[in-house]
Amino acid sequence: MKKVWAFCKKHKILVITVSVVLSLVIVFSCLGALVFTRYSEGVLPTAEDLKSAVTYERVLVIGVDGAGNYFPQVNTPNIDRIFGEGSVNYNALSQYPTTSAHNWTSMFHGVRYQKHGVNNFVAEKKKYSKNKYPSVFKVCAEKYPDAKMISAAAWNPINYGIMEDLDNLIKFSGPLKHKDDKYLTKGDVDMKEAFISEIESGTSPKIAFMYFAQVDEFGHDKGKKAQYWEAIERVDGYIGEVYDEYVAKGWEKDTLFLLVTDHGHRTLGGHGGNSKTERTVTIAVAGAKGNIIKGQPAGKAVTQDVASIILYGLGIEQPESWESRVPYGIFNTLPLSA
Repeated sequence: MKKVWAFCKKHKILVITVSVVLSLVIVFSCLGALVFTRYSEGVLPTAEDLKSAVTYERVLVIGVDGAGNYFPQVNTPNIDRIFGEGSVNYNALSQYPTTSAHNWTSMFHGVRYQKHGVNNFVAEKKKYSKNKYPSVFKVCAEKYPDAKMISAAAWNPINYGIMEDLDNLIKFSGPLKHKDDKYLTKGDVDMKEAFISEIESGTSPKIAFMYFAQVDEFGHDKGKKAQYWEAIERVDGYIGEVYDEYVAKGWEKDTLFLLVTDHGHRTLGGHGGNSKTERTVTIAVAGAKGNIIKGQPAGKAVTQDVASIILYGLGIEQPESWESRVPYGIFNTLPLSA
C-alpha cells in the first residue's frame, strides 16, 4: 500500500486524469444504456392465444456471435434452405451496449440488460443467480420436468454465467481460456460434434441451443475482411450438418428453427457502440406447420424477444417478470399489428 500511495503522490496529475476518464466512461456508458434502451413492442400471448397456437414438439436455436445481419452478403446455402420459406428479420435490434453477454442473456431470459445486469465480465466470473428472470430452459423444465435440453457453446461464459445449471440441461462448453484456440475454430467444431453425438445417442431435446463463436473472434482480430466472411460461410456449413441431423431423425416437420445474432461489427472490427452495423441483428424463424409468415416482418424486434418466440412456439406461458414480446408479423396465429 505504501508503494501505491507513493506512486499516487508522485504522479498526482496522471492519477487524477485516469480517474476522471474512467468516471466519464462509466457515466456515459450508463447514460447510453438509458438513452438506447430497446423496449419490446410485439404481442404478449394470452392464455387464449396459447390455446389456439400452432405448437411445435421442439425448438432449435442457432446462434452466430458477431454476425449481425450480414448473411445475405455471403454464400450461405444452408441458412437459405432452412429459412428460405420463413420469417427473416434483418433489421432487428441488439441490446445496448452491443456486446455478447448483454444480448445472449436477454435472448434467453426475456428482459433487457438493465434488468438482468449480465455483461461479459459478469458472465465470465459469476453464475447466473437472478431467479426473478428465469431462462427459457428453466421455464421449460418446470413445464416439462422430464424433458431433456442442450446448450453447446465454445465461448465458455454462455454456459457458465448465462444459462442456469439444471438437471435436465446438458451443457457442452469450451475452455475457460482459449489462448490455444485463438479464433475458437476448433471449439466450434468440437461443440458441433458433441451436439450431434448427443442427438445420435438418443437424446431428443425440447429446446436446443447450438452457438458458434468464431465469426465474432475473426471480426475482432481481422475486421470485416476476407477471413471474417469466410468464417460466416464455414459456420453455415456447420449449421447444415446440425440441420441434417434433425432431418435424419425426422424432426424437421415438428421443430421450430431460429437463427439469431447478438451484434454486428464495425468495418475495422469491434463492437459495443450504437452504430447501425453494430446494433442491427438477425432474428429468423422457420417451421413446417404453416403458421409462419414468409419474408421480412415489418414489426420491431429486439434481442430479448427471442425468449418469447421460443416459448410461444412450445405453447408455454411466459413469466410475468419478462418484458419480451413476440414481434408482430412472424406468426399468422397472432395479431399482425397493435
